[in-house]
Amino acid sequence: MKGNPNIVRLFPNFRDIEKQYFKRTSIFPVMHLIIIKRSTYEKYPFIGKSLFDAFNESKNIALTRMKNLAALRYMLPWLADDLDEIESIFDGDPWPYGELENKTCIDTLIDYMLEQGIIGKRVSTSDLFISVK
Repeated sequence: MKGNPNIVRLFPNFRDIEKQYFKRTSIFPVMHLIIIKRSTYEKYPFIGKSLFDAFNESKNIALTRMKNLAALRYMLPWLADDLDEIESIFDGDPWPYGELENKTCIDTLIDYMLEQGIIGKRVSTSDLFISVK
C-alpha cells in the first residue's frame, strides 16, 4: 500500500466506519485462524488445548506489555488514548479467542459464503471447532 500510489484505502475514514460497524453488529474481523488437521488432532488430542492456551498466554503477555505506559514500547503519539478506546469499545481485547467469543463473526462469514456460492450448505460453528475446555 505504501509503495504504490494507485493503491489506497477504500474508505479514508476506515476507523470510524469500523467502530460504527462493530457497535452495530458486534463484529470485528478475525485476524488469524489456527487449523489442525483432523488426523493430527485425533493422534494428539491434547494439541488443541495446548495451542489455544499457548496463543492465549502469548496474546495476554503482549496486551499487558502494550498497556504498560511507564515506558512506551511503541512510538505512537496517541497510544494511551488508543488503549483507552480499545478498552471502552472492545472491553480491552479486539480479537478474543474461542468459538463462543467469535460465533457472531463466524456465523456471519458462513452466511456471506453461502450467499456468494463459496460453500454449498450451512455448517455449524461447532463442527468447525474442537472443545478446548
